[in-house]
Amino acid sequence: MLSRFSLRGISAVPGSGMDAAERSPDSVTSPVHAGDDVNVLDLEDEEVDARTMSPRRNSEEMERFATEAKERLEKQAKLLQESLLALLDRVDKVREEHDKLEGENKFLQDYIGHLMQTSKITGSGGLKSSSNRGK
Repeated sequence: MLSRFSLRGISAVPGSGMDAAERSPDSVTSPVHAGDDVNVLDLEDEEVDARTMSPRRNSEEMERFATEAKERLEKQAKLLQESLLALLDRVDKVREEHDKLEGENKFLQDYIGHLMQTSKITGSGGLKSSSNRGK
């Protein structure tokens, strides 16, 4: 792979085969003029590859990274399981409380309904007798 880089930090077009001095002065890619004294670093001999630029890791390091990642995942899974169990316990408690309150509500509704019926019976009978007495 052909790559050329200007020492001024302005990259030349890889694969174009043009030195920075060969390009026109109005070039967008490189503003270097033909008369400038520019040293060009030529990397034709070495193949530039992302794998050669990244740090090499041996099997021990990769094994250690894999072990650490596995431990982190196991800890996270355990934490998620514990929080799920806590949520399930909370749901059960809320459900029990709901059922209890629903039962108490039903009891109070029945009690109030009976009181209303009793007051209608006693109230209507009492009104008739008091209205009859007044006549």
